[in-house]
Amino acid sequence: DNYTFMGKYKEAEAVLTVLDAKGKFPFRLSHQLETARANLYMMKQDYPTALESFNTLTAKIKKSKKKNRFHYIMAQIHERDKNYSEAINNYKKSLKGRPKYDMEFAAWMSIARIGSIDQSMSPASIRKMLAKMSKDVKNKDYLDQIYYYLAELCLRESNKTCAIENFEKSVENSTTDTKQKAISHLKLADLYFADETYRKAQENYAAAVALLDSKYPNFSEIKYRSEVLAELVKQLDIIYEQDSLLRIARLPEKERNKFIDDLLFEKEKKEKEEKESTQQLASSPAERAIRSADDSGGAASKSDWYFYNASLKGTGYNDFVKKWGNKRVLEDNWRRSDKRSAAFDENQDNVDGEETEESKSSSTGFASLDREAMLKNFPIEKEAQEKADEMILMALYEAATIYKSKLNNNGKAILTFEELLKRYPVNKFEGQVYYNLYLLYKDENNFAKSDYYKNLLLNNFPDSPYAKIILDPNYLANLNQKTKQVEDYYKTTFGYYQNGSYDTVIAMVSIVDSLYKENNLKPKFALLNAFAIGKTQDVKTYKEALTGITETFPGDEVKIKAQEILDFLENSDTKEVRILNNIADFDYLPNDGHYFMLMFENKEIKTNDVTNVIAKWNDVNRSLEDLKINSLILKDNTTTVVVKSFKNMMTAKDYLKAISSGETFGLLPKDKLHFSIISENNFNLIVKHREIDSYKMFYESRYTE
Repeated sequence: DNYTFMGKYKEAEAVLTVLDAKGKFPFRLSHQLETARANLYMMKQDYPTALESFNTLTAKIKKSKKKNRFHYIMAQIHERDKNYSEAINNYKKSLKGRPKYDMEFAAWMSIARIGSIDQSMSPASIRKMLAKMSKDVKNKDYLDQIYYYLAELCLRESNKTCAIENFEKSVENSTTDTKQKAISHLKLADLYFADETYRKAQENYAAAVALLDSKYPNFSEIKYRSEVLAELVKQLDIIYEQDSLLRIARLPEKERNKFIDDLLFEKEKKEKEEKESTQQLASSPAERAIRSADDSGGAASKSDWYFYNASLKGTGYNDFVKKWGNKRVLEDNWRRSDKRSAAFDENQDNVDGEETEESKSSSTGFASLDREAMLKNFPIEKEAQEKADEMILMALYEAATIYKSKLNNNGKAILTFEELLKRYPVNKFEGQVYYNLYLLYKDENNFAKSDYYKNLLLNNFPDSPYAKIILDPNYLANLNQKTKQVEDYYKTTFGYYQNGSYDTVIAMVSIVDSLYKENNLKPKFALLNAFAIGKTQDVKTYKEALTGITETFPGDEVKIKAQEILDFLENSDTKEVRILNNIADFDYLPNDGHYFMLMFENKEIKTNDVTNVIAKWNDVNRSLEDLKINSLILKDNTTTVVVKSFKNMMTAKDYLKAISSGETFGLLPKDKLHFSIISENNFNLIVKHREIDSYKMFYESRYTE
């Protein structure tokens, strides 16, 4: 056995050969010898020979209780080899002699599974057996597996409704088996996704991702789909929420007030019921103590108002659409199904014409005050309504783009783009929408519709890039070539900056617009020019250049960088100004090669201790990557350990996150270790400066969230 567990199979076989040759092995220990033999062949994955040993072993053992485990292993081998009749026979034998319950349950489930595969059991008999198992109190912790298999049975019969129902039960009845729960969520997500029920699909993908290990097959694809659907649901929620607010805001004042008063009355009624229920539950000191702890520990909701409560919005969505529909005509009394009663209801609130105590409380006193507060949440004014419409327009465009580009759902994309045009015929995305519909219908072989949107684009936006792409097949290729020329010119200019040729940088930036009329790197050129000015001219001129960037490019990320430097220049001493001038050297290049960097005070921590920890961790976790570890002293008391190289920023970030989490550095004072990543170019700069404070400042502003 020791040789077997050490993986020394030849030595183990040699020992067995010697024992067999002697022929006088004690009979009372013979079953232990055969167990060791069977274990050896199982470890070697020589399953036919292992079966021979198990057959010999089970023949020697008289009591069922002592051999049911061996029958269970034999059943698994037969099932693996698709020898289903023998598999079922051995699973049944494993049930004799009162085996451990987890093995008993697994055996029954295997019998059901095989019976379905080889059709030795009818679906009805399998369901009957599983239904009986589900009622057994001993199976409480296994209900998730029972319902999961029932769902799989439904799928084999192409009954999606039945499958979804049982997968839902599997999730609901999950107790300790998080892997099973994750797989059930994943199955539900796939079914909802196939049916284009994206909201429920996203909920289940997100739940699965939270439970699955990152090494699970296709984990990255599952996570990506969850993130894409989360973004889609976010846009759909914006559309639904703003639509709901606008519908109510655009009601006649009297109906709007009545609607809000109804909400307030229901809220008051619910709070009263909850209060009464709480008072009834407070029947013992222990219960009061528990409830008191819950009250003090639970965070209060940010707002009880419906549209700020994500849970209520989610559960209310289907009910709202079911009752009122997706599109309501903007008309008086829109909430009434019978318009004939509208005039009557304007004069009285109930059929008897008498005002009840409830109606009094909802139309006078505190209710009217609450109503005024709630009205502030609705877009009553024209400007607020325009803002809501802008949000809906943006969300429709984003949702349609997600359908088209990330979900490959042409049908939903077409419906959403056309809904956008129907609701907002003139909008800032009009050209893009025409172009997208032209491509989508072309992809669907609907050439009449494709030509319709192509003509709209060419007639209404003849000078747009989208029209040029249609008219000139080489337009994109030429554009890409021009873009590459601009990028090459920028790299050359940046190279001069790195070499300290600041006057050349300023000269090259000054002529870039005359060389390239289509220049999508204008913001970066402007920032590089400002940095060069900062190196060659006074601080006042440097500030003017940076201020010009914040005003000229308010929507670009260069504004953020320029403003950061401006803020520090306004509030810094001489040393900090020097540091900030060094910051100007650094460039944010997420697609360039990166290093992992660890800084620490070498008086307190030994460099060898750090490098040994990193090397050991790399051997265990990143043995297939060609990672190198170097150390250098940038200034007297600070040592920097570098691990290189990583393909880009993201791969370096992943490494940093993995190695810095948990107890990797053991007894080393983690609070004294400064973790970061750095591009290859920026690393060369800190070595040149022999100064790290500027990079720390740059890192905090550009790499951390």
